[in-house]
Amino acid sequence: MIEDAAYITNLKMGGISFGGDETVATKASRVTCRYIDNAADPSLAILDAVQTAQRSGYSRRDAEYLVGSAIGVYCDQYTPLVTR
Repeated sequence: MIEDAAYITNLKMGGISFGGDETVATKASRVTCRYIDNAADPSLAILDAVQTAQRSGYSRRDAEYLVGSAIGVYCDQYTPLVTR
């Protein structure tokens, strides 16, 4: 899928370590977008997604990059919320 390749390329270009399993990484990014889609407040869901990534061991910068990349590729309707 073109979106999956774009997401993985974006992570690699950003120097983000995702454990090497591209399938797991793309599935996680899709889950992130579904979570945001189903939230009453997408802005708070984005913040929660970043914090969840941080609790998983990512630095704040990397967590923001992961979530921002997922949004940019899989649910770009939320891009204005992360580019303010």
